[in-house]
Amino acid sequence: MNDSNMIKRAERPGFCLIGSKVVVLVNRYITYFCPETIINMYKFSVTPETKSKAIKGALVEELTKTSLGNKVIAFDGMHIYTITLFPSEYEKEYVIELNEGASEDASRSVSYSVTIHLAKSLKMQELKDYYNGEQSYVSQDILHAINVVLRALSSSCLNAPRAMFSTKFGPIIDTKEGLELWQGCYKGVCLSHYGLDLTIDTTVAPFYKSISMVKFVGEFLGRTDFNRAFSHKEYAKIERALKGVQVETIHHTDRTMKYRIKGLSVVPLKELMFSVDDDGIMTTVVDYYQSRYNCKLEYIHWPSLQCGVSGRQIYLPMEVCKLVQGQRYRQKLSTTQAAKLLKITCKRPQNRLNGILKAARGNFDVEELTEGEFSATGFPKVLYGSVLSAPLLKYGNEEIFMPIGGQWNMANKKIIDGGKVERWACLNFSKVPALEVDNFCSELINMCNKIGMVFEGKPLAVQQSSNFMDIQSALESLLSYISELFTDEGNCQRLQLLIVVLPEEKGHYGTIKRICETQLGIVSQCCLPKYVKAKVNVEYLENVALKINVKAGGRNAILQEGLPFLSDIPTIIFGADVSHPHQECTHLLFRRCCIDGLA
Repeated sequence: MNDSNMIKRAERPGFCLIGSKVVVLVNRYITYFCPETIINMYKFSVTPETKSKAIKGALVEELTKTSLGNKVIAFDGMHIYTITLFPSEYEKEYVIELNEGASEDASRSVSYSVTIHLAKSLKMQELKDYYNGEQSYVSQDILHAINVVLRALSSSCLNAPRAMFSTKFGPIIDTKEGLELWQGCYKGVCLSHYGLDLTIDTTVAPFYKSISMVKFVGEFLGRTDFNRAFSHKEYAKIERALKGVQVETIHHTDRTMKYRIKGLSVVPLKELMFSVDDDGIMTTVVDYYQSRYNCKLEYIHWPSLQCGVSGRQIYLPMEVCKLVQGQRYRQKLSTTQAAKLLKITCKRPQNRLNGILKAARGNFDVEELTEGEFSATGFPKVLYGSVLSAPLLKYGNEEIFMPIGGQWNMANKKIIDGGKVERWACLNFSKVPALEVDNFCSELINMCNKIGMVFEGKPLAVQQSSNFMDIQSALESLLSYISELFTDEGNCQRLQLLIVVLPEEKGHYGTIKRICETQLGIVSQCCLPKYVKAKVNVEYLENVALKINVKAGGRNAILQEGLPFLSDIPTIIFGADVSHPHQECTHLLFRRCCIDGLA
C-alpha cells in the first residue's frame, strides 16, 4: 500500500461550545453512492507517444466508436474510467488512423497504436468502510475517478483542470486587450466527517479571443499603427503571450489548418526566406504567398509565427491566422484585466449563492454517466457554526474598545506603544510637484506624532527621480548621498525609514519593496501619488501612520486579556498555508506548508 496515495482520517478534537449559534449554508451537496459499485480504471497507452490532449482525446473517441461498443466512459489523459467491466478480449492493441492536422497536405494521416489494460478496480465499498470506521484511510484514486466522471458530464463547456466554463454561467466580458473573461464553475467530490460531498463553486478565467492575429496584436499591444515594426519589448511580450497557443489559417478557401505556435521568427517577414525544393532554390515568404495563394501580405515588417517541429519549421504570416477558440490565457494579467476579473469574482453572498444554485441545477446530472450509481441532493448542505465574542482591544492611555462587526479604527485614540523615527528620507518617483510632496510628508509626520509616535520632522533628504524605469539606481544614489552625510558628521547610523511616492504607472510596487527590503536592507513605506497630491485624506494618513509605527517597532493595540499560552510562556506560532497542485496536475490533493515564527 502506497501511503502517499492514501487519505487518512483526521480525527476532530471536539466541537465549539461557546459563542452564539448561527446557521451556515455551504457550497457542498451530500452525495450518495452504491457501495457495490466498482469503477474500472484502464491504463491507456499510445505509440508513438504524444503529449497532445487533443490527439489522445480523438484517439479515445475513435476507439469508443469503433471498438468499445460506444460504452459510456470518462478519460483523464492517462486512464479510461467506466462502470462497465470490458471483456478480456478488449484488452489488446488497436491501430487507429488520424489526420495529422498540422500539415499542408490535408490528406496526410498518422497511424497510432493504442493499447488498454485493466490497471485497477476501485471499489466504493472502501468509502463505506471508511465512514463506518472500519478503516482509517481511503484511496485517493477513488476521488480522482469520480472527479474525472464529473468533468466528462459537461461536454458542452470549455473544460480546464478542475473547472469548466460556458456562456450558461454568465456573459463573456471583453477586456479589449485581446482577451475575454469566461464565467464558469468548479465541481469536485471531497471527503467530510459525515459522508462524501460534492463541492460546487463559481469561478472566472481569461481566455484568448477567437479573432484574427492582426486584431489580437493591435489590442494586446494597444497600438493603432500597424505598419510599424515591433520593438524589442513588444516582440518579447507577444512571443511570451503566444507561445504554445493554437491558431488556424484563414487564407485557404477549401480547408482550415491548425498549428501550435512555437515562437516568432527572428527576422521580419519581408526578410524571411526558405527553400522551395531539393535543389536549394530560395524564395521569400512574401513571394510564396503571392504566387501560391494570390495573397498579398501587408504586414511585412512584423515577424511571422514559427510552427512545426525541429528540422521542419513552418512560418505563418500573422495576417493569415486566427486564434482557435477556447484557449486559456495563463500569463499574468495586466492591472486593468485583473481589475475586471476582480469585479466579476467579488460578488455579494446572495448573488454568489444564486450562481452556485444555477450551476448545480443546470450543469450536471451525476447519474447520467455513472449509470445511476451516484446521486446528489438538490440543495446545499446546512451546517451550524458559532460566532465568538469580539475581544476587547487596549489602546494608549488605558483606553478599552470593543470592535463592532469585525471593524475598528484609530479615531481619537493613541497607540499602545509608539515607535521612534529619527532618520528618514523621501524619494518621489511620481510627477507630483516637490512642494506638494513636502506638504504630504509634513501632514504624515504630524499624524504619526498625533497617534503617539516620536517622529523627527526634518528629513535627511527629499529627492525626485523621473527615471522610475531604473529604480535600483535611484535608490542607490539616495543611499550614497545619505551615507556621505553620515560620514561628514562622523556618524555611521543607518536610515530608519524611506518614504517612497510611487510612479503613476502601475506595476512598480513589488520591485521597490524587493530592492529596499531584501537587497538594500531599508524599511520603506510606499504611498500612492493620488493621495499625495490631493487634499489631505485623514483616513489615509491614519492607515499609513499605523503601518509606519509597526515598522518602527511599535505596537498599535493589544488584547486587554492576553492569551495565556502566548503571553505567559515562550511560544512558537505555526502558520499554515494551503498550496494547491499545478493546474495541469489533476490527481494530487493540496499540500500544507508551515512557516514558524517566534511570538
